[in-house]
This record gives sequence, C-alpha cells and structure tokens, in this order.
Amino acid sequence: MVKNSKTPPVIILCSRLDEKPLFMEVRKQKFIWKNCRLTRVFPISGVEEHCSISNNIKQQIIVNFKKNTFMKDTAFYYHSSSILSKDILNLPQVL
Repeated sequence: MVKNSKTPPVIILCSRLDEKPLFMEVRKQKFIWKNCRLTRVFPISGVEEHCSISNNIKQQIIVNFKKNTFMKDTAFYYHSSSILSKDILNLPQVL
C-alpha cells in the first residue's frame, strides 16, 4: 500500500470555541494497493463517512433536545440546518 494522492479539502464543523463555531479543513489521504490497484481513503476519526459534522456536535444536539427548545434555535446555535436536527432526532443508532 502506497500513498496515491489527496482528496479536495473537506470543511468539518467540529465544536464551539468562545461561542463561535470551529471549522476544520481536512484533506484526506488516498492510498493504493500495488498488487490489485484498489484505492482507499482512510476515514477521519470522530466524523462519519460522507458527513461534514462531527459526532461530538451531533451528541450535543441530542443533549440539547432534552431541553425545551425549537429545532430551528438548536440549528442556529450549532450552525447546522434544522433538517440535520430532525435527522439526528430520528437516528436509529446511538452515537
């Protein structure tokens, strides 16, 4: 397995720092197997595949639902969409 290339940068919503959102720009490393020519991009810890919001933020949104708040207010506070808040609420697995 050898390094092949890097993917375009991905912006990930990580957390809050002094009441402001913290974004992280990541370039994922691609690897290629020499014998079978398959490529693989290794995942980023703390972020699900094909998602740009960290699991920590998702857990904080779930905890925030225990309070009596609107989805729109929760989405505004965490700089996400109300649709994401609704999707997190309907997740079958526990993060």
